[in-house]
Amino acid sequence: MVKNMKNNSPKILFTLLSAILIISSSNIIIAHAQDPGPGMPNPPDSPYSGSEDAPGKDDSNANPSQDDNSNADNDQSPEDKPGEDNQDEGQHPSEDPQQEKEGADNSQGSESDDKGQNQQKEQNQNGQMGQDTTITEKQQRYEKRVLTITQSMNQTRIRSTWEQDNDQDNFDILIDTEEKPRIHFEYYNNNNSNENNLSYQLVFKDIREFEDINNNGFYDDDDTLISIYSLENASFQSMNHENMTSDDGKNISAISIGTLDNMFRVRFYATESYAYIQNSLCTPSEVKMDFIIDNYLYQRNSTRLSLTLELQTKSEIDLDAVTFDELKGYATNESQYTVSTGTKSGFFSWIDTVDVDNHPKQVYSTSSSEKKQFLKDDEIDVTTTNTISFSYPQGENIIHDPKIGIISLSSESYAASELAESIAILKITSMYSYLIVCMIAAILFIGIIYYRKKV
Repeated sequence: MVKNMKNNSPKILFTLLSAILIISSSNIIIAHAQDPGPGMPNPPDSPYSGSEDAPGKDDSNANPSQDDNSNADNDQSPEDKPGEDNQDEGQHPSEDPQQEKEGADNSQGSESDDKGQNQQKEQNQNGQMGQDTTITEKQQRYEKRVLTITQSMNQTRIRSTWEQDNDQDNFDILIDTEEKPRIHFEYYNNNNSNENNLSYQLVFKDIREFEDINNNGFYDDDDTLISIYSLENASFQSMNHENMTSDDGKNISAISIGTLDNMFRVRFYATESYAYIQNSLCTPSEVKMDFIIDNYLYQRNSTRLSLTLELQTKSEIDLDAVTFDELKGYATNESQYTVSTGTKSGFFSWIDTVDVDNHPKQVYSTSSSEKKQFLKDDEIDVTTTNTISFSYPQGENIIHDPKIGIISLSSESYAASELAESIAILKITSMYSYLIVCMIAAILFIGIIYYRKKV
């Protein structure tokens, strides 16, 4: 037997090498076929909503984060600020959203840390996006919407419509200053038509100048109220609507509202397709806003400002540390309220920095929630009101840029179509790979037989 093995050792060696070559080739080819490569999208996440399973869900009601320059007269680090453990109910600050999202070290205060934070804030304020910001021509065509804008002296309605095959969705934004400054939002689609439409409204309440007694960055009962500017009682100018061109050549509709004294203004930007507005990517399923405070009449030099809004809805509200645009890779360092009913979801999001006299500063935000019951048509109607306050450092010109939008059928449908296309390509590639492996195996098998006969 040993003698036979010695005589046939070339044949055995060749057979083993051939088998190894066949297995290695098949594994390499199949692995290559299963790799979607840079041109293939990953499977989409589950539909985003404010449910308990939503990624990045944060149950806290406030999200202030550290500001290296929040107060010109205060050099304390956030960890040394008094009053952090004595918050009122409904105003419990969460951890720094920037630290949560980026895994930053909690110990701060060194010069290098401050430099890194300032650099990150500048990137955020300049609209730096996430890693996946490539919008293909196919995606532009697939998710393109149609804008219809109607305007009167004190009201402007933005209607955005998308339709693809048998799917259609619409969202309406009514900008109203007739009785009080507010934004009424409504979203409806032809899926699950038996469900209630999603609706909510944002009401602009006031701007407060306050002395931050406990140095927690936002206004609460421990602080001293210095002055208040009521937006509900303010007189507003007639609305202005103009057509603009985005940084990348897309058509934009811009609507502006403002008080008669120009102390407070809001500018809205709506687009039918993906567009870069002020270096920030704006999707067709959302409307970008600028909250602008100009030349506030400060009573003291050491105070901060708090802009207060109310988010009112009959739907569910959740505060999320990770926003929809962050999940898509379109933005970084944002926070968001998700409003949802059934399978319909909308959001009100904001960047965690604010431009103060052309310098990025940290935004401190707090919220408190209240539910009210009304008897309507013999049924109990429950409305939730979330009072949201954005706290800004003192400055002559303050610009903050939130967004309001929907989780549209267009984005979900496009992701599904990309996944289906990827699976189809993978199947075709796998079939060709299998055929190639079979051909290689057949050639090697014939070669082995020929070699064995010859030897």
